[in-house]
Amino acid sequence: MSLTQRQISLVLLALTTVGITLACLGLLLTNPHDQLLVPLAIFAAGCGGVLYAYLRGWPYACHVLVAGYTIAMGLGLDHVFVTQYAPLVLILPPLIALITTRWQWALGSGIVQYLILVVRAGGTGVYAQPLTIAIYAIILGGLILSRLATDSAQRLADANARAEELASRAEQHSRELEKQAAILTSQNAHQQELLNRIAELELPLVPLTDQVLLAPIVGYLDEQRADKLMKFLLGEASRRRVQHVVLDVSGIAAIDEQVARSLLDTAQALRLLGCRVMISGISAPIAMTLTEINVDLHRIIDVGDIQDLLRNYSGMAVHYAGM
Repeated sequence: MSLTQRQISLVLLALTTVGITLACLGLLLTNPHDQLLVPLAIFAAGCGGVLYAYLRGWPYACHVLVAGYTIAMGLGLDHVFVTQYAPLVLILPPLIALITTRWQWALGSGIVQYLILVVRAGGTGVYAQPLTIAIYAIILGGLILSRLATDSAQRLADANARAEELASRAEQHSRELEKQAAILTSQNAHQQELLNRIAELELPLVPLTDQVLLAPIVGYLDEQRADKLMKFLLGEASRRRVQHVVLDVSGIAAIDEQVARSLLDTAQALRLLGCRVMISGISAPIAMTLTEINVDLHRIIDVGDIQDLLRNYSGMAVHYAGM
C-alpha cells in the first residue's frame, strides 16, 4: 500500500486531535478539577483547528502543529521532568515534525524544546548533564538520518520509475518509427514500381521479331526524359539481345540541340551493344536541328516513316546484308 505525504499527515493530525480530545474527556470524567484540563482542552481545540485548516488546503498547518507541540511540551512538562529525569515524550515533537514536514523542522523542534527545558531548569539538572545531551542528540540525529535515508530511497524509486517510463516511451516510439519506416519502405517500393511502369508507358517497346525492336518516342522530349529513355532503351536492348533497334521520332514535334545529341548518344550506345540503329519519322524541324549541329548520320539508317518501315519490313534483312 502506497501512502502520500498528505495522507500520512492527515492520519497523524487526526490521531493527535482524537487522542488529546479523548484525554480531555477522560480527565473531565475522572478529575474535573485537574489543572491540566484547561490547557489540554485548548491544545485539543488547536489541533482540531489545524486539522480543519489542513483539510482546506492550508500548506502551513503541519508547521503550526509542530511549533505548538514543541512549545507545549517544553512548557507543559511537570517540574519533576525538568529537574530529575528526561522522559521519552520529548521525542514526540521532533517525531511529528519529521513525519509531517522536513528534517530541518525536526532538528529545530528538538533543539528549541531542549533549550526551553534547560532554561526552565536554570541551566542545571538532568538536561545539563553531558550524558543526557549526548543521548538526546543521538536519538534526534538517528531520527533525522532515518528521514534522510527514506527521502533518498524515495527519490531513487521515483528516478527509477521515471527512467522506466522514459524507457517504455522510447521503446514505444522506436516501434512506431520502425512501423513508419516499414510503411515508407513499402510506399517507396510501390512508388518505384509505378515509376518503372510510367517509364515503360513513356517508351512502349514493340518487338517486331526476336531480333528487331521498335521504340516509338511520343510527346515532349526534354533532356531529363531523354536521359531516362536512353537508360531504359539500353537496358531493354541488352536484356532482349536484339540486333536491330528502330527509333521512331514521328511523335516528337521538335527537339533542341541537347536532346538531339542525347538521341545520337543513345544510338551510339546501342551500336556499342551490337545493335544496328534506324530512325524513322524525322520531321523537318528535327532535320533542321540535326543539320545545325552538324550531326553525322552516315552510321544511322533513315527508314522514312513507320508505314514505310512496316511495308519494307520483309526486305529489311536483305537491306542490311547489302551494307
